[in-house]
Amino acid sequence: MQRYLLLSILVFSLTLYWIESIAASNIPDHERRALLDLYSSTGGEHWTWHGESGHWNFSDSSVDPCDAEDRWQGVICINSTTSRNVNIISLGSYNLNGTIPASIGNFSELVVLGLEYNALIGGVPSSMGALRKLRALGLFSNQLS
Repeated sequence: MQRYLLLSILVFSLTLYWIESIAASNIPDHERRALLDLYSSTGGEHWTWHGESGHWNFSDSSVDPCDAEDRWQGVICINSTTSRNVNIISLGSYNLNGTIPASIGNFSELVVLGLEYNALIGGVPSSMGALRKLRALGLFSNQLS
């Protein structure tokens, strides 16, 4: 009985450690770069923010856009058993000006992409075809060709 109790405590402790390590991890580098590409190609320094907090910060690579305490505006993530990924990008009416970068296709877990009511120009990148889990796409009220 005592042996079973010790084994149960050990398994429970390892499980908690594993869960905490997943929760503490940042998004993959390729997703972070894709967010930077989106920010850069759409004039991120001139976006219209909705509130004082949650502005995108690329100056420190340890900053997690999904952190509950200072989550980046328009970005929602999902934690799986092996990683944390961007699940929703919702930047409608943020005054995005420019083009959608090809790296937008790098979000393997993206379900919603909302870029409506902005001033986006150019074409829709073919890389968006890689967004296999995408279920909602908002590109209306832009100048896309």
